Amino acid sequence: MIPVDARPGEELSRLRITQAKRTEEPVWLADVSAVVLQQPLPDLDTVWTIA
Repeated sequence: MIPVDARPGEELSRLRITQAKRTEEPVWLADVSAVVLQQPLPDLDTVWTIA
């Protein structure tokens, strides 16, 4: 579940990760926890907001 205070870019990235994990390629993406892939999203969103 996406937190209520999530930023729009972060929410979109979470949805894209979910969609990517459901595809056949790349195979390794399905083996990685979504949590690990989503943890850096707030930091990335902050960097792009500042830059």
